[in-house]
Amino acid sequence: MLALGGILFLTGCRPLAKRSERTMADWSRGEKVGETVLNARPALLVDRTGAGVYLAWVSAPSVGEAESLYFVRLDGRGSPVVARELALETRHPTQVALLPLEGGLAISWLDRLQGHSQLSLASLSFDGELLSAPRILSPPGQEVDSYALLPNPEGGGELLWSVREGQARGLYHLHLNGQGQPEGEVISLGREGFQPALAMGEDGVVHLAWLEEPEYSRYVLYYASFDPQRRTLGEVSRLVSFPVPTGVIVHSPSIGVAGGRVYLFWSLERRGGGLTPPSAQSFYLSFLEGQPQQARGARLVSIPAEKHPRYLPVESAFPLRELAAAGPVPATFVYMPCTAKGRQGELPVAFVVDIRGRTKHILQVVLSLWSRGELKGYQIVGQTANGSLRPVLAVDDTGNLHLVWIDTAGFGTFDVYYASTAPQVRARLNRITGQDVMAVFFGIVWGLVQGLSFLPIVLVWVFVPLVIMSIYLFIRAEGGLSFRSSQIVLLVAILLYTGGKYLFRPNWFAALPLPRDLPQYLADWAIYTVPFLITGAAGLVTWFYVKRRPSATLLLAFAIFAGTDALLTLLIYVPGMLAE
Repeated sequence: MLALGGILFLTGCRPLAKRSERTMADWSRGEKVGETVLNARPALLVDRTGAGVYLAWVSAPSVGEAESLYFVRLDGRGSPVVARELALETRHPTQVALLPLEGGLAISWLDRLQGHSQLSLASLSFDGELLSAPRILSPPGQEVDSYALLPNPEGGGELLWSVREGQARGLYHLHLNGQGQPEGEVISLGREGFQPALAMGEDGVVHLAWLEEPEYSRYVLYYASFDPQRRTLGEVSRLVSFPVPTGVIVHSPSIGVAGGRVYLFWSLERRGGGLTPPSAQSFYLSFLEGQPQQARGARLVSIPAEKHPRYLPVESAFPLRELAAAGPVPATFVYMPCTAKGRQGELPVAFVVDIRGRTKHILQVVLSLWSRGELKGYQIVGQTANGSLRPVLAVDDTGNLHLVWIDTAGFGTFDVYYASTAPQVRARLNRITGQDVMAVFFGIVWGLVQGLSFLPIVLVWVFVPLVIMSIYLFIRAEGGLSFRSSQIVLLVAILLYTGGKYLFRPNWFAALPLPRDLPQYLADWAIYTVPFLITGAAGLVTWFYVKRRPSATLLLAFAIFAGTDALLTLLIYVPGMLAE
């Protein structure tokens, strides 16, 4: 009790960090770094070495105040060193993005100003201090629908946005210099598109994808290279057309480049209605740079819903040592793709996937790795108690991956999580803390409560053996175990009980809770050995009873065996079964 009290005291002296469960040795656990009020992607920017990670999102307003922008800077260990509301006047900001500048950062967002959704930008220090007053970049009167911001290796960035309604509808471009200031005028690209996506290849070529709606409820995905100097599009290619009926949401396309190939991902979410259950699918196209005509129709991203996929060793340009193979049947929900910078021919892409366990299913973040136009494999990265959404993925120059996502935390509130493959982040976030010890303790207590709540199921297991023993005692009336016939009946009752237990619920075997990184051969050995150990333990307790009691009876001996076996079975298997 003193030790438990000490743990409670120590963990109560400071706020406890909220962390996800550890899923892969390649990744750190996810840690909550803040809260947002929008079901939208947080902004993520990682410096070249990975020693600085910058985040921004829309924070919850105080009573009577407008929503504000929140800024967080993490160090190389993933620890927050700056967390502050930005000194910016905003009303209803959305679509936040960050851009590296010379000696600082730029933050951009959409806001409802002067009756229109307009694109704004401000310069910040690395600690989130305002260096320049925010300016509106989109021309007056334009209703900006969405935008894409791409950093330039030389500094500054390319900014493209879309206006979907009105006479000014179309795609627009503006170049930002290394200080975050506009250079040149805003120009139209001559396409009536929306939801633009940008990526830069290793050779510096900018790749652009966007959607158009030539007719009602039908979208077309287009692609073209983009010359930032001349501010012109290359040859425009129509890649794929697809219907968008009522109740279907199209998530913005995401584009990536790796190994001389261009990858395009997009997803369709069906919100349901009538007899149609909700679902979401992701699709992709891939072709060699400069050859979009190679694209041969959209293909389905097939990531299965299995909670414990079989991971196999792989060699990768990223610090990923194990991947699971794609399955023939995708999960019910595979959507919200987000690409990152490619490396040595491999492209990392994050998705949200509906992962299904034994008794429940939940949306979780999955990292996929693509090579030569195909899915190389995937990992389940984050495991939280609530549904995960809107992943944002980034890569630093050392090849380490950085991931941010939001987690449903209640009505209108979302937790912001951060995880990484960087060794220093993994060392800090995967370290066992007093909070972890308390979680295990309360998990054991809750497991006992869950196991005991299943005691009524034992009546089903013992029903047939009790009937057999009752008939025997009625006919022979020899209840003492000194009789050979009573010993045989006890053995038969035990066999019937054990067989009935697993016939009634054969998936008891698979419900054994095991460490996630346990080798497969050890997991298989444990799954098939533990039932024999449980039965053996119950048999040993019964044997001690019979040996120490010369007057041992048939019914009491069976009650001791069944009670011991049932208690061990419920305490071991039920928590694992209900946890998934």
